[in-house]
Amino acid sequence: MGHDVKKSFTPEIVVMYCNGAVAEDASLPARVETNEYKARLVMMPCGSKVETYQLLDILAGGADGIQVIACPEKKCRFLVGNERARKRVEWARKILADIDMGPKRVGLSRGEKLLLDDVKSIAHKRADEVWTLGSNPMKGDK
Repeated sequence: MGHDVKKSFTPEIVVMYCNGAVAEDASLPARVETNEYKARLVMMPCGSKVETYQLLDILAGGADGIQVIACPEKKCRFLVGNERARKRVEWARKILADIDMGPKRVGLSRGEKLLLDDVKSIAHKRADEVWTLGSNPMKGDK
């Protein structure tokens, strides 16, 4: 999509992050807004808490994209939480591809000792992916 679309479309991203992926002293707000995207930040005790149906429900509620942030591989304090998160994100992406809604609406990244700027950068990358897809068709604002 062209540059003009980016000006008229501000993606709404939900960032679901594992508490273990951020720095202990990191203070993350509930919302981040820039000229390029709006993000709602949601802390989870573990990446394994994200469920495929939740990801799809968030999109059905009108979010343009979702970014799940899990712990690095083999560093999950619950052993396999980050692997569960990966599988659930992959399943959601498959469903989105099957219904032709764009699997890039949902993504997974891994982090350790992340600060607010790191999370904002990750959200911005998801917003870039979503820009290419346009507004969530479930919003009804097309």
